[in-house]
Amino acid sequence: MAGSSIKSPGIVALLLVQIVLGYEWLVSGLTKVVRGGFPQGLGDELGEMSHGAPGWYRDFLASVVLPHAQAFGYTIEVAELVVGAILIATAVGILAGRASLSSRLVGWSALAASVTAIVMVADFELANGGAFGLSLAEDPFDEGLDLDTLLTGLQLALALFWIATLRRRLAQEPISNSRRTSLRLVLRSVFSLRQPTTRAQATSQVPAGNSLGRVPGTTTARGGT
Repeated sequence: MAGSSIKSPGIVALLLVQIVLGYEWLVSGLTKVVRGGFPQGLGDELGEMSHGAPGWYRDFLASVVLPHAQAFGYTIEVAELVVGAILIATAVGILAGRASLSSRLVGWSALAASVTAIVMVADFELANGGAFGLSLAEDPFDEGLDLDTLLTGLQLALALFWIATLRRRLAQEPISNSRRTSLRLVLRSVFSLRQPTTRAQATSQVPAGNSLGRVPGTTTARGGT
C-alpha cells in the first residue's frame, strides 16, 4: 500500500514541498536553540516589531504574550523543532516506502504539524504588521510576497491535503465487526428469507399464468419452489 500510494506525481511533488517546509522549521528551531537568547529576548523583539501590527493583535501581545514572553519563547523553540521533524519524517517515510499515505498515524501527525505551523507563521506575520500579501510593498525593491505569507499559503495547502487524505481514509474503512453491526446483518438476512423475491405460484402477470398447465419455473407446492 505504501508504494502504490505515491505513484501520483502531484503527491510526490507535494511531499517534496513538505520536506522543504519541514527543513525550514527544523533549521529555524535549531538556530534559536544553538544561538541561544531567543526566549529571553522575545519580549523586547515583539515590542519593537509590533508597531505596525493591527490594534487588536497589539492588545493581544500586550495582555497575553509579553507578560509571559520567556515561556512563549521556549514554546516556540520546541514547536518549531517538533513541526520540522514531523513534516520531514512523515514525507520521507512515505517516499521511501516505510510508511503509508493512508496511515491514520501519519495523516494525523502531519495534519497537526501543519496546523501548528499555520498558527505560528500567522502570528509572525501579524506581529510584523504584514498583510498576508493583500497589499503592495512600500519599497519597490521589496519582494512581492514575504516569507511568512508564502509559508502560510504552503502550510495551508498541506493542511488541506492531509484533511482530504484522512477523510478518504475514513470513507474507506471496513464495516465494523461489533455485535450491533453483526446483529443488524443477521436480522436483515432473516427478513430477506421471510420475504422471498420469487413467488412459488404462478400469477396473472406471469406468461401463461392463467393456463391450467404449470408455468415453467414454478411449483404446485405451497411452501416454495
